[in-house]
Amino acid sequence: MRRGSRKDNSERLERALRGARLNQAWIRIPCPFCEDAGHEDRKRSMGVNAASGGFNCFRCGTSGKMLEPPNPEMGSADSEPTETPVVLFDPPAEFVPLGYGDGATAMCFQDARSYLKGRGIARRSLVERLEIGACDEGFWSGRILVPLLTSDHEGWLGWTSRLWVDKPSPKATGFHAMKYLYPKGMPRGMFLYNHDALNVETDEPLLVVEGVFDALPLWPNAVAVLGKPSHMQVDALLTARRPIAVVLDGDAWVEGQMLAARLRFDGKRAGHVHLAPGQDPDEIDREQLTALARACIDADLFSSL
Repeated sequence: MRRGSRKDNSERLERALRGARLNQAWIRIPCPFCEDAGHEDRKRSMGVNAASGGFNCFRCGTSGKMLEPPNPEMGSADSEPTETPVVLFDPPAEFVPLGYGDGATAMCFQDARSYLKGRGIARRSLVERLEIGACDEGFWSGRILVPLLTSDHEGWLGWTSRLWVDKPSPKATGFHAMKYLYPKGMPRGMFLYNHDALNVETDEPLLVVEGVFDALPLWPNAVAVLGKPSHMQVDALLTARRPIAVVLDGDAWVEGQMLAARLRFDGKRAGHVHLAPGQDPDEIDREQLTALARACIDADLFSSL
């Protein structure tokens, strides 16, 4: 979420950087933007790239780029060192957006567009807005790529890729045979797909699902944990300004129920929708799923089909 102009953001970050340890690739500081959502960040959730001035908060999701990289003279050599670095990724050279241009019409991407439509992602405007694309050659050939965008849409925190055919070529081996694939070095546990949905103040339930292809048909009221939820993602969910319904795949109902219980224990309005074995959230009618989400939040810990 963009909190203000780039100049205003840079000034707030410069104040927060005073006294921080700057002789490192990534600088960890208390996020000056978390307070806008009514939270005090005591865990140094903001990471600032010392070389580029790029920044990202793992808690409130604020991200962007400073006007200038941090000034080493404002720092201190006695501060604690940084922990986990975060990098921005460049799209693969072969990446082609599917929402406009050749990607929206070319025959070589017809199967990719059909796959999106079959998963309930038919609106070209949404595909364009979320910068969804595909590759027809190179290492990522035959895959749809859904980027994890920074809140200002000026950078990629990584991406989820999926083969647009359910069965890869019999000749495919290793990485090329994997249905889902992420770029090397992407710290999935630091991010939620569609993190900005946490900051929308509403009584509409926020659905927590496993993957981006579960979240996209429920846009904008779903976030994806990109696998199993991490401690950092749980901390982020606790900052949500809306109730939460955990809707992991049917085979992961135990993890889903435990996550909902953890959120409730920490005072969050939350519940768990128990799907049938082998069932995915995008296989359920959206209105029915939303009704189940409201029921599990307002009544018992979980609802089931």
